[in-house]
Amino acid sequence: MRFLRRTTLLVLAAALAVVVPLSLASPASASDHGPPATPTHRVDGMTGGELQGQFWAYVYSTASPSTTCFHLGQTGQVYFLPYEPPTCDITEGTPIFVLGWSTTCSDVEPPPYFAVGEAAQQACARTAIDLDMVQAITVKVDDGPIVDIHADRFGEYAPQQDVLLPPDNFLGLPPGTHATLSAYGWVALVGHLHPGHHTIHTEVVFPTDANVRTIVVNVVPVPSS
Repeated sequence: MRFLRRTTLLVLAAALAVVVPLSLASPASASDHGPPATPTHRVDGMTGGELQGQFWAYVYSTASPSTTCFHLGQTGQVYFLPYEPPTCDITEGTPIFVLGWSTTCSDVEPPPYFAVGEAAQQACARTAIDLDMVQAITVKVDDGPIVDIHADRFGEYAPQQDVLLPPDNFLGLPPGTHATLSAYGWVALVGHLHPGHHTIHTEVVFPTDANVRTIVVNVVPVPSS
């Protein structure tokens, strides 16, 4: 399955769409942007691949995605950057996980997304993602530099996930169906954003079109003790 495929998962993106309350912090100045997107080596006890797998396990096991804050990591200290405006403020110091483009293979889907076993599923996902013919995935924070994360150092394999499909799952399979899945995708981390409003621009470029997102993030100071 391809994330943000122009059919099924656009419904997921729409379900995550809400408006950010912008009145709680002052706008960040153009020179007050955070550092550029970086590879996700390890954050909150998880690698970028593990965070990617955690996200996909949520997608497969949840009938209706939550419209509240989407947190990942061993203790929930990583914020997932959704494909529509996020639902709540982000506390200063919280890293943001950017899933640029990702593909899964599982043991319950038809070809070319069918594979059994972690190694086979990871290889399947790496092959299947080439069907999307992604040419570039750029990430820009505020007026900072543009980083193309469509590169090997941003590519991550997700370890195999075990899930039970819920009622009304997007695959149309019986509820309670056991599934295993793995993924491959290009992911990044954005961190160290100062309090204020920030914009994160992403663009996934294909041969004939592009998927463009501009998301406003409201970073609030850490509450004083």
